[in-house]
Amino acid sequence: MFSIDKLIFLLFTGKVFSSKHRCFKHSDSRYKYSSCSFRYKNNGNQNNETICDLEGNKLSKVPRDIPNHPNLHLNLNFNNIKMIKPGMLSHLNKTVRICFVNNKIKQIQADSFCGLSQLLTLSFKQNKLSEIHGGLWNGLDSLQELNLAENRIHYIGMWG
Repeated sequence: MFSIDKLIFLLFTGKVFSSKHRCFKHSDSRYKYSSCSFRYKNNGNQNNETICDLEGNKLSKVPRDIPNHPNLHLNLNFNNIKMIKPGMLSHLNKTVRICFVNNKIKQIQADSFCGLSQLLTLSFKQNKLSEIHGGLWNGLDSLQELNLAENRIHYIGMWG
């Protein structure tokens, strides 16, 4: 689990501790799937990562039909997602990284991350969050990096 010191550092500086887990756009072959563009990349490294890049698709919610690949890195940057609700991500229990950079997220409901026990990195950088309640992170037992930089956070509840 990450420490509250890392959380506060990220809130005020926007700096990420590890460069290997940054959210970035990949130039891979594209596959049309539903109304979204999916780009998958198997990096060929020993972690056998799969990247699902849905950046800039004007999504208002996380698609339910994203395949649940092991070591999935999910890029949802630059979309129109406004809220994270319970069950919205539960079908992605093998995911290790999710990036919601530059969406319109104002609210994250309690228990939204239940079942994501393999998640290592989560980024909400450049959103519209104002409050972080303590029970929001239930189920994120493996989380190592949380980026909340460039939000309007004025309240952080007790960590549960």
